[in-house]
Amino acid sequence: MKKISVALMLIFVLVSLITVQAGKKNQCDKYLVNYQAVKNGGQSYLEYPGLKFQEAWMAMLQAVSGSKYTLQTSSKEDGMIVADYELSSHSRTCTVFILENPDSTKISIKIIAKIKPGNLVGYVRDKSNICDLFKAFEENAGITN
Repeated sequence: MKKISVALMLIFVLVSLITVQAGKKNQCDKYLVNYQAVKNGGQSYLEYPGLKFQEAWMAMLQAVSGSKYTLQTSSKEDGMIVADYELSSHSRTCTVFILENPDSTKISIKIIAKIKPGNLVGYVRDKSNICDLFKAFEENAGITN
């Protein structure tokens, strides 16, 4: 009887983990699908109607600096944030562009995030990091979907 309850508990834990990962993937898919759908001069952006530049700037700066990144440079005038971090196993870099439409009705945000695993020569696109930064940005900006 004890073996059965231990087995049931393990099954419950595995199902819970799978459910959490599936939810995280669905949320990430939401960002990536929307990210690919909005094109601005051939580039992918997420748009936030009604958000002001100052709010977007502060929320994204907080998202980047609140993660493991070290801020390398930022230019509020250009709407650009550059950050990176390095571990023994890999290094990551991200560049964020925040654009305000001329009529100030919406903000467009582009995140370029790349990862360089181990001893590879170049960087590859880091989709999970793009998702994490958009999620942190939306939390900081008080955006609920």
